[in-house]
Amino acid sequence: SNSTIDPEKLFHLSLQVVHDSLEKLSTLPQEWINNTDDPEVKKALGVCQTVFDEAVDAVNESILSLNVIDSNKVFSVKRIHDLKTWLSTSLTDLETCSDALEEVNATILEDVRTSMKNSTEFASNSLAIVSNLVEILSDIQIPVNRKLLGETGRSSGFPHWVRAADRRLLQTSKDPQPDL
Repeated sequence: SNSTIDPEKLFHLSLQVVHDSLEKLSTLPQEWINNTDDPEVKKALGVCQTVFDEAVDAVNESILSLNVIDSNKVFSVKRIHDLKTWLSTSLTDLETCSDALEEVNATILEDVRTSMKNSTEFASNSLAIVSNLVEILSDIQIPVNRKLLGETGRSSGFPHWVRAADRRLLQTSKDPQPDL
């Protein structure tokens, strides 16, 4: 029996659970729209439909980024930041739906929040995993591709992509004056 847990596979599975939950959730607004006569509530539920679809797209971006096969490790610092952004976006989208219904005092609000509960918790769990990923991976001695801009081998304090002429220009004056 293999007792080693692959953090990449575990995280990928957590994203798949979020995705499946959001897919299921995204089918509900149309049903709710059909069951109400209040035009303001219908409009707010339309917002829910839009943001639920956006949340599904954000999680899809996360899953697709994990499926990229290249010479880099899956969990580079940049990729981890992207994953955090996409998962945070999906949570914000769910909150936007709740806010839209709250603004119109929709009686369906609590039912919608109950329907969103699993998706919200799953996305929060995945966000917590990715937020702690760098630390977790280094604890189990899996290298993370980390290249900080300041680590260029130059003592000038500028990243390698800043040209020498631009460095000199930036260093010459504390208060540059426009040439009018």
